[in-house]
Parts: sequence; C-alpha cells; structure tokens
Amino acid sequence: MTTSTALFKPHTLGALQLANRIVMPPLTRARSSQSGDVPNAMMAEY
Repeated sequence: MTTSTALFKPHTLGALQLANRIVMPPLTRARSSQSGDVPNAMMAEY
C-alpha cells in the first residue's frame, strides 16, 4: 500500500469513524481580528 492510497482508506480516531485520513483543523483563531486570538462574532457564526 502506498502513502497516497492509505490517505483514502477509512480510519478510526478515538471514537470517530473517519472516511479517510484527510482532516482540516478549525481555522477560527487564525482569522481573529482581536488581539490575543479572541473569537469574534464571525467565528461564532462559522
């Protein structure tokens, strides 16, 4: 099995059943407009 095919196989992560190994973390802190990376209204809506 190559690395690329392993990416698309189902995977269990703790209690989560993932369809594949490709995940994206929440990006809300990177879009913060306030000092100290404090969430704002746009992030609450997201």
